[in-house]
Amino acid sequence: MDEWKNGKKPEKRPYIYFGDILANEYALDAQTGELIWKIKTDDHPNATRTATSAKFEDVLFIPVSGLEVIPAFNDDYECCTFRGGLLAVEASTGKTLWKKYSIPVPAKYSGTTSVGTRMFGPSGAPIWTSPNVDKKRRYVYIGTGENYSTPADNSSDAIIAYNIDTGEEVWRRQTLAGDAWNLACMGKGLPNCPEENGPDMDYSASSILIDLGNKDILVAGQKSGSVYGIDPDTGEIIWSKAVSGGGTQGGIHFGMASEGKTLYVPLNDMKDTNDGKVWLNRKPGMHSLNTETGEILWSTITDKECKEIDINCDPGISAAVTAVPGAVIAGHLDGMIRVYDKDNGDILWSFNSLGEYESISGTPASGGSFSGSGPSIRNGFMAINSGYGIYNHMPGNALLLFSIE
Repeated sequence: MDEWKNGKKPEKRPYIYFGDILANEYALDAQTGELIWKIKTDDHPNATRTATSAKFEDVLFIPVSGLEVIPAFNDDYECCTFRGGLLAVEASTGKTLWKKYSIPVPAKYSGTTSVGTRMFGPSGAPIWTSPNVDKKRRYVYIGTGENYSTPADNSSDAIIAYNIDTGEEVWRRQTLAGDAWNLACMGKGLPNCPEENGPDMDYSASSILIDLGNKDILVAGQKSGSVYGIDPDTGEIIWSKAVSGGGTQGGIHFGMASEGKTLYVPLNDMKDTNDGKVWLNRKPGMHSLNTETGEILWSTITDKECKEIDINCDPGISAAVTAVPGAVIAGHLDGMIRVYDKDNGDILWSFNSLGEYESISGTPASGGSFSGSGPSIRNGFMAINSGYGIYNHMPGNALLLFSIE
C-alpha cells in the first residue's frame, strides 16, 4: 500500500494492492476504493495467491502459489503440472514487466500411476511467501515449497534471488533436497503420492535481510525448524541452526522478525498435524538467535492455555510475529497474545483473546487461534486478528485494537 500523512493530500494517487484465491491481483484507490486495475497472475486452474505483494519504485512483485496438492488426492487426477511463479508488473497499470517460474521448464509426462493415471513432473515449488526486496543489490528474494510430484528437483525448499530489473535468476540455494509431497500422501497407498513421500518442508515464511554493520546477511526459516544465514551476494550458507524438529505446519510457519542483530524465531511444532506422522524434538514457543552466528540466545517454550477449552488447541506460534524495540509480539494458536522480553524471553504481557466481543459494526465477534498475518503496530496502537479455523484450529472473526497506556 502507498502511504501518505494523515490530514494531508497525497502527492500522487495512493493505491492498495491485494490478491485473491483465484490468483487475481487488484489495485484500488486507497482513498475511494475505486478499482484501478485487475489482472490474472497465472493461467493454471489451481493457481492461487497466499502472500502480499511487494512494491519497489513503480514495480509490484507478485508471488504465485498453487493448490494442486488438493486434487492430487483423487486417484484419477493427472498430477501435476503447476509451478510457482514470481510476476513483476508496473504498479500503476498492472502491465507485465517479466515473469519467472520457480521450475524453469514445464512439467513433462513421466509415466502412469498404479491405477493407470498419467503423471507429470517436476511440478510444484509454490511461492507461499511475500517477496523480499533488496534495494542495495537490486535483488528480490523468494522462498519455495515442496515439489508436488516425482521427480523432486532443485526448485523445491529453496531460496531464489532474481534481478529486479531483468528477472534474471542470480542464484538459488536449496536447503532440503528430495522433497515431493501432495495430499495423496496423507492416505495409505494412494497412487498419486510421489515416491519421495515428503517431508513437505516448505519455506512459508519470508526471508529477512539484516544489516550487520560490516556486511549483510539474509536469514531464512523453514518448516523443518531450521534457520539459515545466507550470503545475499552469492547464496552461500554462512551458518545453519536446527532450532527444532519441525513439522508439516512448522517449525517456522508464517514469519520471523528481527531487531538489530537479534532474530526472533517462532515455532509452531504441533504434536498432531493430521498426517499420521509423529514429530520429535518439539519446542513450541519463541526463540532468539544471534544473526551473525546462529547461536541460540534463549528459548521460551509455551504451555497450552486452552487445554480445558478446546481439544484443537495448540500452544505454538503459527502466525507471523512483530518486533518492537526491546520485545517481540506473538499471537499463538491457543488464542493468547504474548509479549516476550528481547533480552531473556520473559513474558512481559499476555492477553487471552478467546471469548465474545461487542464489535463497532454490530456484528457478533469471537476470538480464536492466531495464524497467518501477525500484529500490526503503528503510533502506539496494535491491530491483530483473532480466529483461524483452518486445519482444525479455533475459528473466530475478531479484529482487535490495543493501545499502549
